[in-house]
Amino acid sequence: MMVISPLNVFAPLMLNFQLLKGCAECYGAEIAPRHKYTINSGSKLAIFTYRGCMLEMIGRPKVCYVGRDTPMIQYINTHEKLQLRRSKASESSVPGPRVLVCGPADSGKSTLCRVLVNYAVRAGHRPMFVDLDVGQGQITVPGALAATPVTRPIGIEDGYPVSMPLVFYYGRTDLGSNGALFTTLVQRMADVLSEQCEMDPEALTAGQIINTCGWVDGEGYDLLVKAIEALRVDIVLVLGDERLSSMLSSDVGGGNINIVKLQKSGGVVTRDKGFRRKCRMARVREYFYGPKNHLSPDSRTVQFSEVDIYVVGSGSQADQTALPIGAQSELDPLSLRKVALGMELTHTILVITFAESPEALLSSNAAGFLYVQEVDLQNERLTVLAPCPGQLPGRLLLAGDVKWLEH
Repeated sequence: MMVISPLNVFAPLMLNFQLLKGCAECYGAEIAPRHKYTINSGSKLAIFTYRGCMLEMIGRPKVCYVGRDTPMIQYINTHEKLQLRRSKASESSVPGPRVLVCGPADSGKSTLCRVLVNYAVRAGHRPMFVDLDVGQGQITVPGALAATPVTRPIGIEDGYPVSMPLVFYYGRTDLGSNGALFTTLVQRMADVLSEQCEMDPEALTAGQIINTCGWVDGEGYDLLVKAIEALRVDIVLVLGDERLSSMLSSDVGGGNINIVKLQKSGGVVTRDKGFRRKCRMARVREYFYGPKNHLSPDSRTVQFSEVDIYVVGSGSQADQTALPIGAQSELDPLSLRKVALGMELTHTILVITFAESPEALLSSNAAGFLYVQEVDLQNERLTVLAPCPGQLPGRLLLAGDVKWLEH
């Protein structure tokens, strides 16, 4: 047992803890007293308390410490300012705050988004969480841009709700592979969200919390600016990067856009490429089997003749710096190419859409995802894993570079 202020835990093995005394919260969600919480292997979390508390922990975390230099006060003050904006928006039926969180990799962007979403829900609002971090996939699988309304606090053992997600499939975990496609999908998402706000006054006034990836240099910065403009962001929260804050203040700040620099949490853990890859594989597995391995996906065979699979882009775009001066790449990053069904599809994640024509694939919301377990060339059929039984919503599927290699 231990008395804590902010507590940071990085768990290599599964462990349990419960709150014995006092009040505490995890990423903005209240911790229920005497409830035993389970932390899975490789997880990390920070527990915050105002007046101190007592925890009982069963297991041995890799890192566990008490810290007193925390940016939580800054985050709470930020939430209060967003609440004032929501109150004014509700009174005059104007859009609530559209908040974009940005910063370098491993600066705590996802954590801050979760804190702000949870505080908004606890205050009686239904904010829209928008995830543009294609390398992480907090709502569905990595490689997708997604948005979902949040109606209840996201607890320690829960993920973001997926009952009504808006999902567009980018098909890659690297923004640099097709920036034009990413920008197109962000604009499409912005248009759909605007339509939803016109029909739902609560969604309009509750606003949006937008998460971004950690690539903030060069083309990554340009894509960030385009996302700010497309989603009509009015508040940009920059975590721990004074240079990025200054650049955004010069390029998009002023007028209706406020650039706010916030302190990065000292408990942020730097993740290497291997760890990020394991996290992506875990997210794909969670999509099919659930966070507690309680779901039963459906394995089935699909004849080649029953589906048409496409990829976006006719190939990798050439680096503009490698071309002669004044020359432009002739490859169309938005073109659709039908895939010849072969062994290279093994382990690939496919997206199911409601599109009735190939031209509608880019603008169609994803209906779900399939995992290609096996390709049988002799019998011309695929063995796929689907989240549920039943007929596929459509025959047009999209493929990308995302593969699940640890099934």
